[in-house]
Amino acid sequence: MSVVALASVKASPGVTTTLLALAATWPTNRQLLLIEADPDGGDLAARTGLTTDPGLTSLAAAGRRELVDGELDRHSQPLPGGVPAIVAPADGDHAARALDVVGGRLAGAAAGLTGRDVLVDCGRLRPNSPAASLAVQADLLVLVARPQLDELQHLRPALARLTDARMRPALLLIGDRPYPAAEVARVLDVPVLTPLPHDVDTAHRLNGQGGRIDRLARSLLLRTARGVAEMLAATLTSQIGNGRELFVSDGTPPPAPTSPAREGSVSGNGHGERSGWMTALTRGPFTTREGD
Repeated sequence: MSVVALASVKASPGVTTTLLALAATWPTNRQLLLIEADPDGGDLAARTGLTTDPGLTSLAAAGRRELVDGELDRHSQPLPGGVPAIVAPADGDHAARALDVVGGRLAGAAAGLTGRDVLVDCGRLRPNSPAASLAVQADLLVLVARPQLDELQHLRPALARLTDARMRPALLLIGDRPYPAAEVARVLDVPVLTPLPHDVDTAHRLNGQGGRIDRLARSLLLRTARGVAEMLAATLTSQIGNGRELFVSDGTPPPAPTSPAREGSVSGNGHGERSGWMTALTRGPFTTREGD
């Protein structure tokens, strides 16, 4: 059906936790496969009690020349909630080598799956990342970040590179402080999904790190994630056959699947005057250095 790539640009804002939250709340009428393609190494196996074999490494060995039908399923494992996942090795060198071997073919195989959506954790999306082909070929790229100056300043050059590559990502913020989604959308000129709350306790439970799970579905984190998942799924459905740019060029988001007030809506990104933090970005003591 469709491929959604999740990635960060700087720091560790919680891409894997976001992946799990969306997987837990993805519309039940759409089958799902998760692919952990983080070239810095995977966390899913350790967090969910799985082994790393089968996984990305075994898939790379089997698909060195081609990925035949059914190969992705043969190298996936069910997560505790039942969603199948292709997990990456914890060692970053091993994960990067596996992606060097199979990354390009993996992107094509994921896009070619019938009747299933694919969520891909691409980790940090650096220039020349071995996961870049997955991000570029995805139907939608979602960048995950915290609304803090030290992270937002790194988004500007990344968004410029993606725009040069004719990609139009969406931004998913973790928390709404100190800068709210509407301000980030306006200043960076990028569609911003409803922010996920910074809920450490629920995130720990979602990652299998103890605590009660019986009320997990009613947590604010998962209730908000459900709205975001529904919005993404509806957006993907509405754009089938209309090309890979899911948000139109002027930044206007697609219609929400229900009323505008529902969770999961998208903040617009009109053109306004620069705010104080944008001035700090462009004129203050902060400078962006590639590779930091």
